[in-house]
Amino acid sequence: MSIPYEFTAEDNGIIRRTGTRARIWGVIIIVSGLLPSALAVIMMLEGVSAAISGLYLLLTLLPIYLGWSFMRAGSELRQVVNTSGSDVPHLLAALDNLSKAFAIQIGVAAVFAVIVGVSIAFPLSAGHSRARTYAYAQRAGLRELATHQEAFFQADANRDGRPDSVYAATLDRLTDYTPFSGVDVWLLQADGKYEARPASGLRLR
Repeated sequence: MSIPYEFTAEDNGIIRRTGTRARIWGVIIIVSGLLPSALAVIMMLEGVSAAISGLYLLLTLLPIYLGWSFMRAGSELRQVVNTSGSDVPHLLAALDNLSKAFAIQIGVAAVFAVIVGVSIAFPLSAGHSRARTYAYAQRAGLRELATHQEAFFQADANRDGRPDSVYAATLDRLTDYTPFSGVDVWLLQADGKYEARPASGLRLR
């Protein structure tokens, strides 16, 4: 018949301190979960959406269960010190409770990482998409302006049988031209030529 393993007095001192700290940490986590839980109940009593209040209450149960797991682990560690002949079973029970607590923390950390990643990636993606859309509108608007300017250049407003060979100095002289929405375009008159420049600096001569 084998003799149950017993930890030494020095080992028990380490285990006792660890168990005490685990219990204290568990109490802190439970209190931190009870306060939001009370707030969730108040939200329900104040008429806030039951779905929102219920979800909030469900989320606050996680720290309570997490704290309870730490407290159970601490209690089992203290039992290792306070009992004889069952050190290993109590130690395994403590490790099992710690494993549950770590599993919860890993899950919460993973969800938090996903939320942070999405919150960072989505605005960047949306910003790039808006930039591409705006760049396309710029190019399309400038091509349209170039077409109207060439038509204005070839027009015979003086009715002398020859093209006027001059570009419009202002947009209001291009009667059929309508600027693209959200795109700012300027006309700069220089040496008989024109330049269209949208707000971002893209140019078409």
